[in-house]
Amino acid sequence: MSERYLKQVIVVRKDLSMPTGKLAAMVAHASMTFIIDRFRTPHFWPGDWEHCFTADEARWLTELDPGIEETGQVSMAKIVCQVASEAELVAIEQKAKASGLTCHRVVDSGYAHNKKGDFACVAIGPDWPEKLSPVTGGLKVYR
Repeated sequence: MSERYLKQVIVVRKDLSMPTGKLAAMVAHASMTFIIDRFRTPHFWPGDWEHCFTADEARWLTELDPGIEETGQVSMAKIVCQVASEAELVAIEQKAKASGLTCHRVVDSGYAHNKKGDFACVAIGPDWPEKLSPVTGGLKVYR
């Protein structure tokens, strides 16, 4: 069992006061956007998905959940953190990009709760904790 795990940090605006279901949908959207964006790359050939991802990203997508490997469940470790405003979310996204981290922004379509165009959350990574920590380490876990 590896002692180091790749993870993805999803940063969500707390000021939008999203209902639990909406929050869950936005977080799922952010995480999935990472995968969908990779499938849109010109290097993708149907049935050959490995070429869409770096070795570390492929590891994140396939690494079994530690301690329950026998279930076959893939970990795809994620942490959901909060910021208080759009300005804070933009600042975190800019810092992540400046640090060379992959970011996937989610802007709301405005069909429920949030206004159309609201920058609701951003997925950062997946990457190694030591690369994520300088950017997201000081954020509070979403509660």
